[in-house]
Formats: sequence, structure tokens, C-alpha cells
Amino acid sequence: MRSLRALWLGLAASLAPTGLVAQATATPRTDATAPFVLLATDGTGRPLAQAQAFLTLEPLARLPALDDAPPLAQPGLGAKPQATEWFAHGLASAQGVLRVLPIDDARPHRATGVVVTETGLGAALGWLLPNQPQRVVLEPLAAIARSDGAPFALHARLATPDGRTKPLQLTAGSTPTERRVEFRLPAGDYELWTESAAGWQWQRAALRSGERLQLLPAEATVRLRQAHGASLQPLGCPDLDLFAAGGEVQIGGVARLAMWTGWSDGWRIPTQQLPQQQPQQQQPKQPWPNAVVWPASGPPPRERLPVPGAFAPDERPHLYLVAPSPKGGTVLAHARWQPDFGGTCTLPSAGTLPSAGPEDAWLLWLESGRAPVALRWAERAELAAAVRNRARSAALTAQVTDPTGLPVGNLAVQYTPDDQTPAMVLAHSDARGRLQFGPVRAPGRLRVVDPRFRNQDVALAHVPEAPLALAVDPGAVLHGRVRWPDGSPGTGAVVTLRDPSGQLQPPQRSTTVAADGTFEFHGLEEQQRYVLVASLPRDGHTFAARLGVVLARAAGYALELRDEDPRLEGSAVDR
Repeated sequence: MRSLRALWLGLAASLAPTGLVAQATATPRTDATAPFVLLATDGTGRPLAQAQAFLTLEPLARLPALDDAPPLAQPGLGAKPQATEWFAHGLASAQGVLRVLPIDDARPHRATGVVVTETGLGAALGWLLPNQPQRVVLEPLAAIARSDGAPFALHARLATPDGRTKPLQLTAGSTPTERRVEFRLPAGDYELWTESAAGWQWQRAALRSGERLQLLPAEATVRLRQAHGASLQPLGCPDLDLFAAGGEVQIGGVARLAMWTGWSDGWRIPTQQLPQQQPQQQQPKQPWPNAVVWPASGPPPRERLPVPGAFAPDERPHLYLVAPSPKGGTVLAHARWQPDFGGTCTLPSAGTLPSAGPEDAWLLWLESGRAPVALRWAERAELAAAVRNRARSAALTAQVTDPTGLPVGNLAVQYTPDDQTPAMVLAHSDARGRLQFGPVRAPGRLRVVDPRFRNQDVALAHVPEAPLALAVDPGAVLHGRVRWPDGSPGTGAVVTLRDPSGQLQPPQRSTTVAADGTFEFHGLEEQQRYVLVASLPRDGHTFAARLGVVLARAAGYALELRDEDPRLEGSAVDR
């Protein structure tokens, strides 16, 4: 058998430009069609044949304002949806090499997901880039089952390094409604939505390799009945509709206390907690009595906005009503351009929405091949003129390098047109350090918002024709150590850094404490003050430590974990 080092070097060489040129009949792939490449091994370094990768893909450039919009209402920066959860699947060769081709799309993507084997090994993945091979070490899977042994369906969301969660496809062709008595996942941080005969439940889980997690039945539930054709979605999960399988659902446990939203005829249902409900007895084959109606009221009155024009049926523009937010915005309503009455879009009036007043709301117009157009709701009479006078915008590109001149992959950079925050584009660089924002309007501002590097701002009076050269600054480093009261290292604790002033982007950063108890944060300002919080659950208790004011400095900081959960004298815990 070839050595692991020889196999790895050969794998990397096959993706190098010289390797592509040597194939006289091959056409070099762009990052939109290049494969994601992994080498799957066990803990001893032995390649694992027949390992399977299940990836969730996301475009390298997207509009954060649309992150919570329903998938079919997200055209992205081209003609196709931007955040429909695309899935890809790959099978390892005899040498343990996985080559997973992206979806048939002209835009480059990144991916996250899991790699598993039928023998019970697996690994959760961070963000992957095409043309950037990675070695993945697989460990024993964790098991998830209900304590009563009942079958259930699992909708698992994997926590990503940037603080979000992405849905997983656990097997080829599986659906969230597939019920089993047990599911197996690699070690990692997850949000678990489970559905059984007893209804829906939610749990956050930090799974360890080989662990067996038992889900307890919910003691209290609430029953909801669909109205106005609405969807029912946990906040932050636009891909999960609890009404998808039927017009009545039961929700129990802590899921009842979550924040919920949904969509009805292009209108976003205001984010809210579910109303509580007294326990009820269901009669056989009868609807539940007094089920809570969702939503309580129908869509608000609408306003027709004339936008004359001519568009192909598959390229009809999208129009959004957006409430501003630090990430760019939150979609409140959505409509597609219609040819009736000479061309119109019909949206709920901002003055009728409880979550945004007319003075706060924005309109966001998205059209294939052109830059997003944003204007305030109060200026909606100017929408037709803004669309009519638009010019085909130039595509913004940049080449990112570190202080040594090497390309930086997966770097997060925002571009915001002046006075058009909802049109902000967030792009990540590919494996060669290239940023592709798509068509944008100038003037505007670039900002590095990657936690590995210092926030940098670059003002652009116009969109340059050639790729913009962007050299990132590593910034200051904050070091520290987490320990237990006996001096042993707080291995596995999560340390979160926050900026009380709100200047740092992203404003909250987290890292996991290493085996020796150390941690560090990069890309900080030397004179800026920060807050540090360490947390680690153990034996049903939460242990934590906090430092109120810290600066990035070489000396480092020490945090000592203490039990934050109250103990009652004479309780079973004390005995």
C-alpha cells in the first residue's frame, strides 16, 4: 500500500495548475465546477475506503439580508436561489479519497457536512473549499435515541465555525420525515429537532465520540393548527417547516419557549413565542380541541408598486420589504415582478406591519445580472425610476493575500454600497484567495470581517476593472488560559470574546480551549477593551468564568471555572 504521505502529496499535485495543464484533453475547472476533495482516514492513519461524505453547500457570495427568507424567495446574486440548502454526496475510493462535485451552478460554493462509514466512524467538517484537499480523521460515531425506544425523525443542524447552523442530509436521499429508533452522528455541536408520535422537540447537543444521547419525552406540549396556508419555522431555520407534513403539529419541551416565525402568501409572520395551552385529551380520529391557530391573523393589506419593464419568465426580478439590522436586514415580505397592469410588485404596506414602521423599512430589488437596488420605503414612488435608470453594474473582484504574500482562503469580506445597507454583500475568498462579489454599485466600502484578521475598511469610489489587491492585517492577539480550581486545564471549555462598544466585526467570537488549557483570539485592536466569558457543562452543571475588561496583550489572562448552578442544602445533588 502506498504510504499516507505519498498518497497525500499525489492528491495535492493532481489539483495543482501544472497537473491540470499536463492533461492535454482536459479543460481546467473553475471553482464553480471543481470538486471538494477529502482524504478519509482512521485514527491510525489508515485510509478508509467506501467512506461517504454528505455536504451542505452555500454560495461564496450572498446577501445576508435574505438569510432568513424562505428558500424559494432567494434569487441570490444571479438567476438561481442563493440559499436553498443544496446537498452533495460522494463515496471514497479504495485509497480513501473523496471527490464531491458541486451542484450544476455557475457560482462557486463552500461546503460543510459530515463524513461517515458503515462501520460506525465519522467526522464533522468545518468549511471546505473546492481545489483545497483536506485530510479528515474519523472517530466512533455518537448515537441518539429516545429513552422510550420510540421511532422518531431527526432534523440535525451542524454548528459552523462562523456561529451559524446548517442542516445536514444524513444519508443519500433521506428526508426529515424518515423515522428510525436511532440516529448516529459524528462528534460536534448540533441543534437537534426531533419529531415523533408525541410531537416536535428541540435540544442543543455537544456530542462526543462514542457517546449515547437519550432524548427524554416532553412533559408539556402545545398544539398548533395551520391557517392562511402559513408555514411554521423556528427562528433561524428557514428550511424547516413544521407544517410541511400536515396542518396540525404538536410542540413540546423547551421548543415551546423558542422564537417562531413563518410565511403566508409572501408575508413574514412576526417573530414570537408560542401561546401556552392547557393539557388536552385527543379523541380518536378527531382534531385536537382548542388548538392554537397559527397565525392568529392573516396577511396585512397590500400595496401595488408599478415597475414597468420586460423580463423573461425565469428571470423576473424579486422585490423585498426589509427591516434594517446589523447584518444588513431582515426580510418582512417578498414578491416577484408580475407583467399584469404593465408590470407590478405587490407587497404589504410597511405602515401595516408591527415589526417595522414606514420610516425604518427598505425596499430591495434583485434582478439577474445587475447589482441590488435598495431604497427606503418612504421613497417607493421612485422605485420605477430607479429600475428604469439602472445601468448594468460591474462585478467586484479582489485578490487577498496575507503579510507574506500568500493567498488567504475562506476570508469573510463585506461590501456595502453607500447609504444602501440592505444591499450589503458578504463574500468568502476561494482557495486561491479570490473574492467575487458579483455586480455591485459604487461608491461603497469593503470591510474585512473575518475573526482571523483585523477589521479593515477600504473605500471605493468606483468598481475597479481589475481585481482589487487586498493585504490583510493579522492585528493583535489575545492569549489566555482556562483552569479548574485545582489548577488542571479547562480542556474543551468554550471561550467567548465580546466587544461592548460594538465596533468589532463579528461582534462576538468563540474558540475552544486546547488540551493544555490555552486559548487565543486574533485580529484584534491593541487598545480596544473586550469581555471574556468561559463556559463548560459537566455532570448537569454549568461551570463558567468571566473577565470584565481585557486588552490584547502578550502576558495573557487566566480564567478559573466555577460552578454557576445553585445548590440547595439537603438536595439529592449534595447527598
